[in-house]
Amino acid sequence: MAQRIVTAFTALLAFIFVAVEPCAAQLINFRIGNPNARVTIIEYAAITCPFCRNWDQTIWPDLYRRYVKTGIANFELRESLAPEAQMLGEEAFIVARCAAANDGYFQSVDAFMRTMPLQNDFEGRGWLISGGRAGGLAEWQVTACIGDPRNWNLFEQLKNMNMAALDAYGRAHNRVLGLPSVFVNGTLVDDPLNPGTVARAIEDAR
Repeated sequence: MAQRIVTAFTALLAFIFVAVEPCAAQLINFRIGNPNARVTIIEYAAITCPFCRNWDQTIWPDLYRRYVKTGIANFELRESLAPEAQMLGEEAFIVARCAAANDGYFQSVDAFMRTMPLQNDFEGRGWLISGGRAGGLAEWQVTACIGDPRNWNLFEQLKNMNMAALDAYGRAHNRVLGLPSVFVNGTLVDDPLNPGTVARAIEDAR
């Protein structure tokens, strides 16, 4: 009986390890769309950035429908941080990265963006669990994901790389760049929150 319990416990630990391991192995920015498309859209964004939420809700759906879903463009999200609720922003991106093991990264990010609280005095655990569930994670997987220091180290590396790249572009072009910053084929799109601006840049790049 004791041997059976030990065996079951060992199997459970192995299952948990396998379930969270894929998150700790991906030092990449995630993409969606046709990898061979002539147009690449890159967005630097933070999940807790209100302007990024605005872009996600008002600009992105049309771009996805017209250009990404149709194979005209591929889209890459470069994870960054905003001053607003930084710890929760980090945790949300880490959860989304774990959801990538279920091909649920973008579903998770979208859920976080759509349900991002507009005030700071909220209990964030339910928000994290809900966003993880949108990407196919169970509550225990969200907890394991956030509790794994490898995932934090991975996110810190990637976030620092992304923000350094954005800062370097700004210095090279004498610009102060905020979030979201959107590029089409390497060219910065001015006023990306203005409906039609990114679409025009895509049409010019086709």
